[in-house]
Amino acid sequence: LSKRSGNNWVRNGNETWPGTSLGLCKDKVFKTKARTTISNLLETKLVLTLNRSGKDGMRLENFNLDAETADGSQKRRFKCGKIVIVDKKTAIKECFAQFPKSLPTTTRSGPCLRSGKNCDKTTTRPPFRSGSG
Repeated sequence: LSKRSGNNWVRNGNETWPGTSLGLCKDKVFKTKARTTISNLLETKLVLTLNRSGKDGMRLENFNLDAETADGSQKRRFKCGKIVIVDKKTAIKECFAQFPKSLPTTTRSGPCLRSGKNCDKTTTRPPFRSGSG
């Protein structure tokens, strides 16, 4: 990632880069495979490689990567945590995104009930009234 506005980094500040500054990765599709966690969430990961140029080290206290599904219907935030590059030019980090499982869609889950639940057709009836008035 490179800032076009120069070298004006702020200690303990937050930086946000729009997708346009991600260069060749801007429109790249990364396939991920979700797995179920202990807390019954789905989790997927990306492996991030950061290269630095120059002599100074780089320390990122909290690095997140926002992405969306290929069809654009859902957004995911991959949390990478702390990244430190001091003696090397490259850092490799696993970033994880957790999200709830989609609810199963079923047409019927049991017999037709008086309330109309699980019935294919519902009929509106007038309320029952006794003959005494």
